[in-house]
Amino acid sequence: MKEKEKKGLSPVVSTVLLIVLALVLVVIVFAWARTWIGEKIEKDLGNGPEVIESFCKDVQFVAEANMLTGTIDVNNIGNIPLYGVEVSKRVSGGVENIGGARFNAGAGLPRGSGDRVEIDLSSVSIGDEVLVTPVLLGETDEYKKTFVCAEEYGVTAEVI
Repeated sequence: MKEKEKKGLSPVVSTVLLIVLALVLVVIVFAWARTWIGEKIEKDLGNGPEVIESFCKDVQFVAEANMLTGTIDVNNIGNIPLYGVEVSKRVSGGVENIGGARFNAGAGLPRGSGDRVEIDLSSVSIGDEVLVTPVLLGETDEYKKTFVCAEEYGVTAEVI
């Protein structure tokens, strides 16, 4: 009897397929990992770059909300320049974002200066409290990027 001819993939083809499969898996894992690892935003105030979150605790400002004019007046009394603010109102179980604004057409608010930004305050009433949270401007390896500090670094302002 004659032996059957064996059919299958050649060793070269199977090796190439295994390498391609491994590369596809690496790309998938890398893309998935990027969603879990945040982009590193840094800020430099002359002492070398630091992670931007570390500056939030040093931000000091006062804010007043004016219902009549629909504005928030902010005075920067700290050493960290403010790029803008995010405004939220307190609701049961947390806060609800009202809106945000940037200072001086994106130039920022340096130490010792103040600015007024327009915010839609139609969802709040006189006597309500709003939470004004600072926005800082940092840098990544490629470009400048804004960073909103955590609510714990915000300032409460009564709507007048």
